[in-house]
Parts: sequence; C-alpha cells; structure tokens
Amino acid sequence: IITWTDANHRQTGTVVSVHIRTGEREIISGIYPGPQGEVNYGSGYESPNDIAQGPATQPFSAVNAMRVGPDGKLYTLGVGTTGEGESVSAEIIRVDPVTGQRDLVWQSQTIERGINTSPYGQCLRHNYVRQSNGVDAYESVAIRSRSFAIGAQGQFYMTFNSTFEGVGVIEVSADGSTCEFVSRWAARDFRLTPQDPNVPAPADIGTGFEPTYGPLFGPGLIRNGKLYVVSSLQLDVITVDLTTGDRVALSTSSNGFGGMGRTSMIHD
Repeated sequence: IITWTDANHRQTGTVVSVHIRTGEREIISGIYPGPQGEVNYGSGYESPNDIAQGPATQPFSAVNAMRVGPDGKLYTLGVGTTGEGESVSAEIIRVDPVTGQRDLVWQSQTIERGINTSPYGQCLRHNYVRQSNGVDAYESVAIRSRSFAIGAQGQFYMTFNSTFEGVGVIEVSADGSTCEFVSRWAARDFRLTPQDPNVPAPADIGTGFEPTYGPLFGPGLIRNGKLYVVSSLQLDVITVDLTTGDRVALSTSSNGFGGMGRTSMIHD
C-alpha cells in the first residue's frame, strides 16, 4: 500500500499490486491522484479524513501495514492520523484483491464507564479519562504502528505501549468481536486526581525477556505458535508465545550478536 498526502487528504492510501516477473502495476483499491484528477478504485468502507477542506472520508487513513489473510484477502492496519508512533485510534480493513471492495473488520473505540454498545471487541486502558460531561471513559490501549500479524485462523495480533498500560500484545478475533491481552509487562498504577481512588496496574501476562526500551513493532511473522517482534529502540528480536505470553530474546544489543540494525531501519 502506498500512502500519500495532498491539500485534500492526509495519509490516505492506494493498494497496488506489482507483478513480480514483469513489474507491471495495477491499482486495486483507493484513490489514484492522476494528472486529470482523482480516480477512485474499489468501493465500500471509507475512513475519516481530518483535512478540513477535503472530503469527510477517504478510502484509507494512516495505514502503516498490510498483510494477506488465510482467506486470500488483504488486511490493512491504520493507526491515528499519521500512521506513525502509537494511538488509541486504530482500525483494520479487509480488501478484496480482485474487486477492491473494502470492509471494516475492527475499530478501537472509547467506552463510557458502565456502557458498552461497541460491536467490536476492545482491549481497554485502566487509566481512564474524564470527559467534559463528567463521565469517565476508557480508551483502547495505544496500538503501535507497523505492529500487525494475522494468525492461521484469521485472528489479528497487534502490539501496544504507553506509560500506564505498559507494553504487550493483543489478539483481536477474525470477526473483530473480541479482544484479549496475550502478553503484558511494565504497567503502572494510575490515579486520575489526588481525590480519585488508585487503580492498580494490571497484572503481567507471561514471563521472560523484557526489553529495556519499548515499544514493539513488526514484522508480522508467526511460526510454531510464536509471534516475532522487534523492540523499536534497541532492535532486540523477541518471540512471544501466543498461548502463554512468555517472551524469549533471540538477538539483543547485549548478547554478543548485537541489535538488528540502526534505529532508522524499519523491519518488515
């Protein structure tokens, strides 16, 4: 997927296929900003567009990773408004590689305390926010960009990190209806104000290696029930057992092998 920005769109995307042998390219879904103006390919779901003078929606927003599912469909992960860093706003879109049809599979949402009408499973922060109407609400954990993998049954794996919820991996079911924590460490207690009660940190899930510096991203590889991830600063290569949450370091900056490369590299 190619992402681009102009006066009317911020980080929209165009899914393009490239023939490996001939190099011929074909647009599958999204907007093509051609010399004669925009051309839309495919149809279906559109993401919010935060450019005021542009259209309210666009085919993709802030997509930073795309994978092929076991059903042969393409799946994209969009995070925030830029597709960089981490954000409590994220969505997964299914793209038909033949027709370009787009369907929303999962979306992170904010849930007000005691009220959950979301059709999508949510992995929520314990560090709630107080809205302007005085009602407390829980946001999704902050999903990390370029942290996207798909399991054999079509389930989705993403990593998260932030000050209070710690670092870890979540699993969203293939239909987007459930979300579960797979692995977590380094969460902290939270207190919104001195007058509010303390909220204990969620318990760790899994044991083993904990990178000195998070967060985790890519490369979207699952083998023998383990997810392979890379720490973003020291570039340690880690496996996460998707059943137990246990973590094992395969290569680190201090074990004699060195990290995977300079911090400006993106591993995919």
